[in-house]
Amino acid sequence: MKVFKTYDKVKFAVKGGGHSTNPGFSSTTGIQISMANFNELEYNSKTQNLRIGAGCLFDEVYKEIAQYKRNIVGGATAAGVGVAGWLLGGGYSLLTNQYGLGIDNLVEVSVVLCNGKSVKASAECNSDLFFAIRGGGNNFGIVTSFTVKTYPLGPIYRNMLTFPIDKATQVKEAIINYIDKCKDKKAAIVAAYRHFYIRGGQEDKITVDLFYDGPLPADNPFEELLELSDEKWINHELHDTADKKLAENFAFMDQLFSHIHDPSRVTAAPLDCPVYGTRFSLQTYAKNPSQAGVGEENVRARWGTVMVSHFTRKLLNEIEDQSKFAASKLKDNQGKSAVIDIWPFLPCMFDTSTATAWPHEKGQPNGPLLVCFQWEGESNDQYWIALMMQILRSIQRVAEAEGCTNDKLPKYCNTSLADTPVKDIYKKNLPKLMTIRAKYDPDDIMGRTGGFRIPLAL
Repeated sequence: MKVFKTYDKVKFAVKGGGHSTNPGFSSTTGIQISMANFNELEYNSKTQNLRIGAGCLFDEVYKEIAQYKRNIVGGATAAGVGVAGWLLGGGYSLLTNQYGLGIDNLVEVSVVLCNGKSVKASAECNSDLFFAIRGGGNNFGIVTSFTVKTYPLGPIYRNMLTFPIDKATQVKEAIINYIDKCKDKKAAIVAAYRHFYIRGGQEDKITVDLFYDGPLPADNPFEELLELSDEKWINHELHDTADKKLAENFAFMDQLFSHIHDPSRVTAAPLDCPVYGTRFSLQTYAKNPSQAGVGEENVRARWGTVMVSHFTRKLLNEIEDQSKFAASKLKDNQGKSAVIDIWPFLPCMFDTSTATAWPHEKGQPNGPLLVCFQWEGESNDQYWIALMMQILRSIQRVAEAEGCTNDKLPKYCNTSLADTPVKDIYKKNLPKLMTIRAKYDPDDIMGRTGGFRIPLAL
């Protein structure tokens, strides 16, 4: 950091997992600081906290912490997702209904300030910096490690269902019924309309990722969705081998259904899992280093987000219509995939929220309705980004009419397009963050990096 102060024209970027799709956020035409060697993982059995190096990916973290029969509020997907960017932005999780966001579970961070000094920040020490870093992105220095709370890991249930697109009406009805009826904090689903153009052919499907933090109860919240499925090809509960299976389960699911990874590359059956029907492989995952563990892909892609408090039937209809519209553009514009997520949360999701840079308050539930496009060819960038903005506006209008969103909800920086105004991310917290930034980075060193820049207070 001292060197950057001396060479005041040099631009740089800080890369954790490199999972951002916005150019210049973790990439740069200047100097890239890779955090890959900050990969330590240290579990404290007394505090039951886990210290995570800023270069770690969730693949590694889940594998490490599971051996202690503990779990963390972490990424819903693991393959290639860096801990640092996920945590610095907020951190939605399959455990959010129970424990809030990732930033609500941060205990302490170590950060190198712009003057080169290394400090710790927590609720007791440098509390203003601790407030700012939790959701404030890379505006205040370079974080080198995170200490997070852990929770007991017992039996868990996870299952991925795939449905042909001609079952869309039935699946959508089952999703609506799940949203209306399920109030169990341990249950979570992430559904998605997924369209792929692979080797000259188009594949259209709906996936529903089922997660339960424990053995399935007698009153199974997923019963209607499971009854619709013709190929329950992953269907297992994790009991005595939870330490091994947790990491394998996340890794396998991610290889198949990540927004970036190409499902056509998966070929055989997962290790130690009963599989019915189609055969896939964790071994393939392990032998595919370009897909697993580097946090980046040689593709062109963007994420975009509409923040919603809940889902209604009309909103789900609009998501389906817009996903079909995007899919119709794949063939003629070198498109590879078009995905729109449905990730419902309970109204209690922020009951354990803490005061952080990114505003999320008790009684104001909201989560990202995520759109992701993937394509080839720089010449197609403008087309796909413009199409994404058009589709996001259409979904936003329906969400507003349905009372599912409003101007008060903050944008989520981890999945927002690069031109999102910073005031729309931090809302009423922006003036406070500007003051904190002026204190810790008076020379605007971090202003030479990518990401959503919080201005310095004058």
